[in-house]
Amino acid sequence: MKALDVGVIGCGEIAETGHLPAYMRIPGVKVQAIADIDEHRLHRVSRRFSIDRCYLRYEELLQNESGIDAVSICLPTFLHKDAVIASLEAGKHVLCEKPLALNAEEGTQMIRSAKRHGLRLHVGFCLRFSKALRRLRRWVRSGSFGDPLEVKTTNVFWRKEDRKRWYFDRSKGGGALFDMGPHSVDTLRWMFGQANVRSAAFKDCETIPGLDIESSADLLFTNGLEGQLHVSWKNLPSKHHIEVRCVEGTLCADLLKSTLRVQSPRKILGRSENGVEILVEQTLPYLHDEIWHFASSILNDQDENSLATGNDGLRALRTITSAYEFRHI
Repeated sequence: MKALDVGVIGCGEIAETGHLPAYMRIPGVKVQAIADIDEHRLHRVSRRFSIDRCYLRYEELLQNESGIDAVSICLPTFLHKDAVIASLEAGKHVLCEKPLALNAEEGTQMIRSAKRHGLRLHVGFCLRFSKALRRLRRWVRSGSFGDPLEVKTTNVFWRKEDRKRWYFDRSKGGGALFDMGPHSVDTLRWMFGQANVRSAAFKDCETIPGLDIESSADLLFTNGLEGQLHVSWKNLPSKHHIEVRCVEGTLCADLLKSTLRVQSPRKILGRSENGVEILVEQTLPYLHDEIWHFASSILNDQDENSLATGNDGLRALRTITSAYEFRHI
């Protein structure tokens, strides 16, 4: 494998627990520089991962690190557009955390910049690398349980209220649906194709008007399949399920436990009474798999079908923003 030099812009949780350790374990890949406006966090992360070249401004990283081939953008959503375009203009391939941008106009500008410079722009929809989800997708597409009739996705993750954090500022990309919805929408699109939002409902934070902490949407896919999406910041055990009801059975992937439960009138693995739960081994965290495929796609100059492109990010973004339009009906 040829060498690949990368930079990471933004040293928050997703970078420290995901991108950086993932890059560190790939042979031939070296993180040459990192950037973050928080000096204390920047130097703590640099010590932890033994990265010497540190910048308080990503613009300086892009200017000084001409040898870097690619960057991960691990910044808050409202900072994505400028950082992505600046990175592309500096000649770097980009893996941008989800959601792609604040709105479709910003996303379109980013995609045009990547095309203009002949560079890769990928979006961090790492759930595509969940082994349980991949098996669910294969089984549904194989037709083994008949045509799908309905799909439901539920994602519960507690975010403790903190007005100082951008997650709780709607104008910066905050809100449960904008935070978690893109993952769910991309997962459903990856499995079943494009969907339109038929209706949506929101429950707002009591102390921050206009900020949704629980949201749901009814979807209709272009193939006629009906879907339901639910996301929540409730203080409950985390949950991420995708359930597909087919003509001859129901399949449910638990992405956190990496299990696949099958209920069918016919026997599965010799059993049928209460369904069968299968543990799907997830050797690596799926974000690590995503990083590996991103690096490999650049080194081998090949498209990686499992990676989400800028266009995938834009389509998911449009679906989410169309759901928010129901707040005004």
